[in-house]
Amino acid sequence: MANPLTRLRLRRGTASQWAAANPVLGDGEPGVAVDTGVLKVGNGTLNWAALPEKGAKGDPGATGPAGPIGQTGPQGTQGPAGPPLNWQAVTQQQYDQLTPDPSVLYVVIG
Repeated sequence: MANPLTRLRLRRGTASQWAAANPVLGDGEPGVAVDTGVLKVGNGTLNWAALPEKGAKGDPGATGPAGPIGQTGPQGTQGPAGPPLNWQAVTQQQYDQLTPDPSVLYVVIG
């Protein structure tokens, strides 16, 4: 009686070997990266890097907790000096009678 089992051997190598060689797999030719488990099937045209991965992938896991806050960075350079402060000391009576200039800081004294 003939053996009903057939052995199929995949083209295989490590992920770095596949990346270095980047071969074009024949149409329907399977290849596997033995260290990562990535399986790709050739189409006779695209090289390894351009072929999509085959097989089922699970859903993404939950987002992990945030990491610790990093150190404060160095202080930046000082900006240019602003214009000189234009201020004027006035009494309340003077303030009540003037038309305010928006560029002047009025200080009410007394």
